[in-house]
Amino acid sequence: MEVAESWAVIEHWISRNAVAEQLPSGASVVEMDELQEDMPVHIPQDLRSSLRRHNGTGETEIIPPAFTLWGTRRILSEYVSEPFQSERVYIPIGSMGPNVLSVDSRSDRLARYDPHYGFYAREEEVFSSSFGDILAAVATAISGSSSTLHVSPNEAWRATKGVGHAEGYLVWEDS
Repeated sequence: MEVAESWAVIEHWISRNAVAEQLPSGASVVEMDELQEDMPVHIPQDLRSSLRRHNGTGETEIIPPAFTLWGTRRILSEYVSEPFQSERVYIPIGSMGPNVLSVDSRSDRLARYDPHYGFYAREEEVFSSSFGDILAAVATAISGSSSTLHVSPNEAWRATKGVGHAEGYLVWEDS
């Protein structure tokens, strides 16, 4: 599934089930050109396509369990100030608390960074794939009857509408 198609499915689900969510509009061509000019590494096409569709996700926790995606300005700011990488090949694209979701500029593979444990991977098939693959997995999960994304054999997250103070928002629940 292409990034634009994934976003279309996600947007449709949000418009029907999480009406309080507000996804930002896409980055302009100028913003994308400025980001690439200021980044000494190649920005993978899937990330470019996503930023052109939505310049981040604002407060919407689009990738389970609760990762938001950043816009071009925050990406550049975080890249410049990252204390954790010496090779400067990882592009930080979002966060869940202190955990950072990054894309390897060489391979378009996702990486997760925890300030306590460094870069890590568990048996998470979804998070060892590309950025486009994670968006496709989210789109497939929320468009299915169970709205469940299987991260690993032992971990799954279900997209819900949220209840109580979270009503109208996309909430990923441990399934």
